[in-house]
Amino acid sequence: NHTYPPDDCCQQRMPDPDISRRSVLGGLGGTALTALAGCVGGGSDEPGNKVQSLPTPVLGAADASVTMAVFEDFRCSHCKDFSEQIAPGIISDYVDSGQVRYEHRDFPVLGEASAQAANAARAVQDEAGNEAFWAFSERLFAEQSAIGVELYESAADGVGATPDTVVSDAMAQTYQPVIDADSQLARDKGVRGTPTVMVEGALVDPANGFDASIRTALDAALEA
Repeated sequence: NHTYPPDDCCQQRMPDPDISRRSVLGGLGGTALTALAGCVGGGSDEPGNKVQSLPTPVLGAADASVTMAVFEDFRCSHCKDFSEQIAPGIISDYVDSGQVRYEHRDFPVLGEASAQAANAARAVQDEAGNEAFWAFSERLFAEQSAIGVELYESAADGVGATPDTVVSDAMAQTYQPVIDADSQLARDKGVRGTPTVMVEGALVDPANGFDASIRTALDAALEA
């Protein structure tokens, strides 16, 4: 089990006051997997051109009885570990079976580059859809050390989004209102770092190891 205690996660720099991952990646085909893999953002800093709302990226059945939300920063090394080492087992055991709905929540705590990465992923979602978002996100975590314009271009092309648009929206932070809404939810719930998991609106304490703690919380919620 991998443990991410509060003093060993990516901490927020506080300012002043029906789809499984397996089916998503499989549906994109081999080319998308090797390249990894509404309204399209206009790449402007003007508030009127910001995208104010976008559906929460989800995996799992719409009628799942339990919801699990994960607050993440694409540049957080612990989020990379969570995405690659813990999330696949949780998804296989709980999400693919239709019991749990898995939500991605943006909480970019490591500065402007983290906000740009979140905006790039949301630009992909807006143009190419939920499936493309997850494949693009997986690529960001897989090549975390290379996060930036070239990776956005390559990963966007791999999932069927327009590279220039994704880069433009990332740099202009076109989707910042959407990301800010997730970040505000995080603060309202007492989240201070990433990754943080919430099951049915309650924060999961990873004291017994993140994987075991999440499974305990999910089992309790499913039995309730």
